[in-house]
Amino acid sequence: MTSQVPDWARDLVVAPQTAVEVSGLTAHGRVVREPSHTVEPRSDAERISAARLRAIERSKANNAPGAQYGFGYLPEYFEDCSGPETSTYDFEHLFFILYFLEDPKFLRLSLNHSDGRYNARTGVWTRGTSEISIQNLKDAVQNRIRELGTSECLLLEYLADARGIGQEYWREDLQTRIQKFKAA
Repeated sequence: MTSQVPDWARDLVVAPQTAVEVSGLTAHGRVVREPSHTVEPRSDAERISAARLRAIERSKANNAPGAQYGFGYLPEYFEDCSGPETSTYDFEHLFFILYFLEDPKFLRLSLNHSDGRYNARTGVWTRGTSEISIQNLKDAVQNRIRELGTSECLLLEYLADARGIGQEYWREDLQTRIQKFKAA
């Protein structure tokens, strides 16, 4: 019986965090030890960066211009202009995270941010006379992560690799849902 790996699982990277030693008996009754295979744990910054790149690639693949479904994002949607991580993609992703984490200060706005206009060149979203910089959103995300006591790394990896956030996620209250993002 052969096991088949689903398409969505082929891109997942598994990095063991502990060394494994395999030993066994040979035909002659001697114990043989194979060298242990140790994977150096990556830093949180490296894991966050890798998760960001996976999320961007997934968004590009699912929202390509001319595709039957998706939003038809042009390459400019993903380009940084006013600094690192200031693209329109980053702006909308930050609003999604604030919605996902139910930030009370941004919850309503995160659902209505398309009423305004984000300028990636300046890194500022404007609606009427109101303005919010992308740095304000980054700070709000960091503050909310701290308030909830969650791991930024686990949260961003989940969002990068999730294959659709199903209704079962939203059935529980926020405190129950975010337990999976607490560092062990």
